[in-house]
Amino acid sequence: MERLPDNAMVNVIQYLDLTDLFTCRLVCKRIGAVAVHPDVWRDRPGGRREWWKECVCPVLRVAPCSDSLNINISDYCGENKTFCSQLLLALTRCAARTVAVSVNVSERGAVALASLFIRRQEELGRLRAVQIELDEEDENGDDASVLLATVASMPDLKRLVVAGITASKPSLVSLYFTSASLEYFECELRPESASFCALVIAANANALKEVVLVGKSDSCSKLTSLAPLLAGLPNLRRLRCRMLPGLGVVADSASLRELTLDVRPEDQPSASGAAALLSGANQLRAVTLDYTLAPCDLDLGVSLVLALGASGQSAVESLTFLNSELNDELPQAQPLLAALPYLPALRHLQVGVLTEALLLGISPASAPALQTLSVRRPSLDFEWHRYNDRISDSLDTVTCCKHHACVHSWLHIDAVNTLLSVNPSLQLLIPTYSYYYCGLLNSCVACRQGCHPKLRDCKDDQNLKLTQNMLVPRNIPL
Repeated sequence: MERLPDNAMVNVIQYLDLTDLFTCRLVCKRIGAVAVHPDVWRDRPGGRREWWKECVCPVLRVAPCSDSLNINISDYCGENKTFCSQLLLALTRCAARTVAVSVNVSERGAVALASLFIRRQEELGRLRAVQIELDEEDENGDDASVLLATVASMPDLKRLVVAGITASKPSLVSLYFTSASLEYFECELRPESASFCALVIAANANALKEVVLVGKSDSCSKLTSLAPLLAGLPNLRRLRCRMLPGLGVVADSASLRELTLDVRPEDQPSASGAAALLSGANQLRAVTLDYTLAPCDLDLGVSLVLALGASGQSAVESLTFLNSELNDELPQAQPLLAALPYLPALRHLQVGVLTEALLLGISPASAPALQTLSVRRPSLDFEWHRYNDRISDSLDTVTCCKHHACVHSWLHIDAVNTLLSVNPSLQLLIPTYSYYYCGLLNSCVACRQGCHPKLRDCKDDQNLKLTQNMLVPRNIPL
């Protein structure tokens, strides 16, 4: 052990979990010193939501640095105080690169303590990202404004995420604005937070590359100041937002490449501006239309889909439709089919469910550049009875519900086979999530045929995730 150099010991010890790492400090003086070497802690997270779930205080006391710290201020003040001294937050030597702070603003001193902690991290010199979550209503806005002003005064901050602003005083926050380095800004969009969003965007206009403005507000119809500010960001590459008033002016942003629009009924009056953005921003490469919080309404957001190809010069290569998990239909199917011929660069298309019309409408003529078609959830509404009548004497033998049948079943449907035969180079990607596959002991009619074994046996693998995809096999005998 004496001949083993310290750097070799560091390379080994850095893989230990927290309990073993603290135990190493009790072995001997040399190993104890190696256990608190900065290289051991530099890329290690530290927080109640990470691997240290009991108390972050030992990390604050001992660790010289950390990749991230996740702090719930309620653990240090108020009636719920269960952990260590508040001085740890204000005097710790553990320098983090990312800090996430959850604050209950109704607790006395909570926001002030959060401000001290964030300020201390700035003094230590590694802080580049801050996430703030305000948990309760702040009636007068004084404390929240102090915390926001603290963050606004950090000149080296690169990433800022804020959620839960219910009131703030723009004049107070603006007095402390010295930051002009933010590259990523995300804020829960509410009428009360609009002024803070505007201040941050304006102050960091030359540095911002990605902006996310979504939230639970009932309407954004009065938030007219944000769209012009977004249009004035010279380096903006990724934008996610709701259908803000006047959003069409963002089409002039030459650097914008990726756009995600949250489509909601309450923002319908601003849909024309969003459509103008989609039709005029020929520099876009990736577009996502998120209908997750929208009801199944054929009229809602149809203009957005048609606007994609309105100019005839679209360069969009990736198009994604996100629909509610409770929606077994694709209301945007018909306008999508109408827009496909005017999207000559489209290579990747992702939808929530597949419909018969969409499957039969995709061809080399309508989508010449399309390489992949991804589906997040299967739907068996079309041809379900026709398929089962064809391969079974009685529908009583079908053990799967028609709305939650296995993926294997709809691979036997004529429309799917037509899609694959008409588009020989198209890759059809399906979710490999066990919820959508029959088990070996509860097989549907399709699974009893003995074909597509990878799909048939998928339910046995409990480690599959919803984000994974499987390529639908071709030319396999049924």
